[in-house]
Amino acid sequence: MVKGGIAVEDKLKRVTTTTGAETFIKTGEARSATVYQSSLSRYFIGRTDIFPVPAGHEGIVIFQNPTTSQRRLFFKIVTISATQSRRYFFLFDTVVSIPLITSRIMANAHRGAPNTPKALIQFGTAEQVFVPEPDELFERLIPGGQTVEIDQDGKFILEPGHNHAIKFESTTAPDQLDFAFGWWEEPLRRRKRTV
Repeated sequence: MVKGGIAVEDKLKRVTTTTGAETFIKTGEARSATVYQSSLSRYFIGRTDIFPVPAGHEGIVIFQNPTTSQRRLFFKIVTISATQSRRYFFLFDTVVSIPLITSRIMANAHRGAPNTPKALIQFGTAEQVFVPEPDELFERLIPGGQTVEIDQDGKFILEPGHNHAIKFESTTAPDQLDFAFGWWEEPLRRRKRTV
């Protein structure tokens, strides 16, 4: 049973009444939406390659829901590892004109499950990454030499053809970056026609 995005699993619990008699009652054990989606083979993990960023270069990582996916993507988490401190800008529906590399490092969190992810993770760097009219959600300054986790808990929902991007500014020293993502995918439901 699912209540408000939280899966509730019924269990029996032994209790003692005020008269000393023992009985069993049904209790609900809540599980997070992530655990629930993972149990349905819908939770995925993916990452970029560890990629070098030359001094004076900026770049972008795009988490994309392809137009043909027939799925709704729920963005759960991103972790960012870097050797240099830099500012990151979190954008929605970004278009860029630099060449991007598509990551192939993705997996279903439910081992042995046949469900494969539809999302794409793309990344690239250049001396300047121009983003026309960016729709900025928020920004973060992330210290170098650390791995930072940003948990959105599935609140960013991407319909087919939309993306969530992370643009990062340049630094005066070379860097190595690594991005990892967690998300779940749900099939689009067909709407019933009304007459």
